[in-house]
Amino acid sequence: MTLKRNERKITIKELEAANTARKPWAAVRGNVYDLTKFIDKHPGGKDFLLAAVGRDATALYESLHSDTNTKVLAKYKIGILLETNMPQYAKKSKFTNDLEKRVLAYFASIGRNPRDAPWMLLAYGILTAAFAVTYYGMFSQSVAQYSPILPWVAAVLNGWSAAMTGFYLLHDSCHASFTRKPWVWQAMRRVYESITGLSTLVWIYQHSLGHHSFTNVVGADPDVVDENPGILRVHDGQQWWSFYGLQRYYWFPLYTQLILSRKLTEWKCLFYDRRFKHIKINPPQTSEYFWCTTVMTVYSIHHFVLPYTYFNHSILRILALHTVTDIAWSTYLTLIVNASHINSEVAWPKADSQGKISEDWAVLQIKSSLDFAHGDPWTTWLCGGLNYQAVHHMFPYVSQYYYPEIADIVKDTCKDYGVPYHIKSSIWTALGGHLGHLSLFGEKPVSS
Repeated sequence: MTLKRNERKITIKELEAANTARKPWAAVRGNVYDLTKFIDKHPGGKDFLLAAVGRDATALYESLHSDTNTKVLAKYKIGILLETNMPQYAKKSKFTNDLEKRVLAYFASIGRNPRDAPWMLLAYGILTAAFAVTYYGMFSQSVAQYSPILPWVAAVLNGWSAAMTGFYLLHDSCHASFTRKPWVWQAMRRVYESITGLSTLVWIYQHSLGHHSFTNVVGADPDVVDENPGILRVHDGQQWWSFYGLQRYYWFPLYTQLILSRKLTEWKCLFYDRRFKHIKINPPQTSEYFWCTTVMTVYSIHHFVLPYTYFNHSILRILALHTVTDIAWSTYLTLIVNASHINSEVAWPKADSQGKISEDWAVLQIKSSLDFAHGDPWTTWLCGGLNYQAVHHMFPYVSQYYYPEIADIVKDTCKDYGVPYHIKSSIWTALGGHLGHLSLFGEKPVSS
């Protein structure tokens, strides 16, 4: 008996080999699709789609698409996936469908697309200017002559501005949450790379395919430590080791090294290792090599060449100032991000022996996130809207400008369906909860 073309049985090995623009296959809910004819039609642009191929993209797809999109996808079906190597959530619940309808109805009522927030241009401009001004303050001889302390203060503020460009330029472009134009997202990504020397494509794999698809799912979320022993113990799945008793102290020097470690490894992950932790990275397009060369040239000029040749600083002083910048950047970024997901209130979803997760993706996005300081515009600005973490995780394609406006819709829907919504009154209570969690999990568990 001959199988129909779209009933062909496809192994996970075959799927993973189909990971290029010439052969772009992706699996969703056990069905495999050949997206060759869809790549150039994808409203989200080519880069995002090519990151998702060659794998079971069920969680990523369902977090961003409706049933209408699935009907469009059906024409590209070529077969059935025999097995998967990714955890599988339950299918969309009534809660998820209702919440999506309520939020979309809100945007219809105000006559705006969720991505259209031209006011965000002001934030992008201010933060890019802040980086430039603090950079000048770091290296200007006249500033140093006025006060020897000012360049070091500028270095700290330069680290803060770099972290903020991550919350705004990086986050909004890689979530495609500002405008509906792929060339704008591309431009924002390359500006961020030129400023920081980091790869936005690696971040897309880590953040969108990993963290957002499998928030706090041990072994699937790359932001969650799953090694035994890992350098930190943050969940019950990790065996306790005696050195964890000190993590309440060494978290700080550990957090300060994030940016340096990423600067040293990200481009290697992209072009040589072809993976970020457990997440496979598909062969980069030729354009990515061009962009890497371009942005790293710009980065090297402002990071090393200008301070040495134009501002006449020694290599040692240049490195010292950049180290202060990286420490401030790493600490600010890590504390804000970790406060929302590494604490004792949020869920840590687990797949069963068959890789099944009993609840749907949306419910667990809410349960595994912690919000803080709703209604506080300064905290919202300083965190890039990530104090509305559950809102962001539910609707990553919505501009952060609208998070305060739709937060009550999300909270009310959660209340209607009995879904717990975690929120703290201030950033300080959220940070206290995070550090308390590190302290708690550093203690030796009491045997039952």
